Amino acid sequence: MKTSSRSTTLALAAAFAAVAIWGASAAATALAGRSIPPELIGGLCSLLAGIILLPLLLRFRDRFPSTWVERVELIVGGLFGFMAYPLLLSMGVLKTSVTHASVILASAPIFTGLLSFLITGRWPKVLWWGGSVVSLS
Repeated sequence: MKTSSRSTTLALAAAFAAVAIWGASAAATALAGRSIPPELIGGLCSLLAGIILLPLLLRFRDRFPSTWVERVELIVGGLFGFMAYPLLLSMGVLKTSVTHASVILASAPIFTGLLSFLITGRWPKVLWWGGSVVSLS
């Protein structure tokens, strides 16, 4: 197998795994919430994500942002993405149905694009919106 073909296969496998995990997170959270508190679920999700992403951090550590503004953006994004999001998702899923939580999760890319526009003043690219539509289907 050629290197580019192997890379494409690995990238597609990773993408499908991410979609499967992301799509099942509301149901898995609701199931876990029957026996453990949502704070623990959110904390465990953050811990697992950190363990999985540690090799990537070590691999790309030389690409750490060079300016203070970029570093703050990275830190704020990390805090919200790896700490606030799993905690709020865990608490929210237990307050609504799995179906509603899944729709909210599927619409997250759209709201992320809108929030990005409000912060940067630039619309996400067409490919972003295409992916957002796919996430809703």
